[in-house]
Amino acid sequence: INENVKQMLKEFYPQYADKMTYLDNYVNEQEIIKKSTEYSVDKKDSEYVLCTCGRLVQVKGFDLAVYAAKILKDRGIPFVWYFVGDGVERNVLEELIQRNDLQENIIITGMKDNPYPYMAASDIYVQPSYEESYGLAILEAMILCKPVVTTSTMGGKLLVQKNVNGL
Repeated sequence: INENVKQMLKEFYPQYADKMTYLDNYVNEQEIIKKSTEYSVDKKDSEYVLCTCGRLVQVKGFDLAVYAAKILKDRGIPFVWYFVGDGVERNVLEELIQRNDLQENIIITGMKDNPYPYMAASDIYVQPSYEESYGLAILEAMILCKPVVTTSTMGGKLLVQKNVNGL
C-alpha cells in the first residue's frame, strides 16, 4: 500500500523483509477528471458543499463527520455534506443524523459507481477516518483540486502536508 505499511510488515515478519516491496495504487488522473463531469450534483450558491467518500464502517469515521456537522450547524454555517458510500453502519449513521437534526444537511447517497461529480461539486473534501493506510479518496480529491481536511492517520499524513495542500 505504501512505504509505511511495508515498514510495519517488516517488523512483524522480519524473515521476509528482503522479499517485500510495494506498488503505489494506480490512479488515472484524466479518467477521474473526465468522470467528474458525467453528471451534476445539486448545489446552492448559499451553502458550502462537503464530501466524504467511503464504506460506511466504523473505521472510516463517518460518526466524526456527523459530530463535525453538528458543530457547523450550531454555528449557523449553511452547508450540505454528501456521504458517498454504503455499508453496515448506515442505519447507525442515519439514527445519529436524525438525533442531531441534520437530515437537511447530511445526505447519504449510497454506493456510487462514479463518486467524482460529488467530489467535484464540493468546496472541501473531508476524510474523517480513525485509521487510513493510504487515502486513495484523498488523492482523488486532490486531482480534482479540492482542499482536503483529514484526520491524522498514516494515509492522511502521507498525502497531506499541513497548511500546504490540506489540513
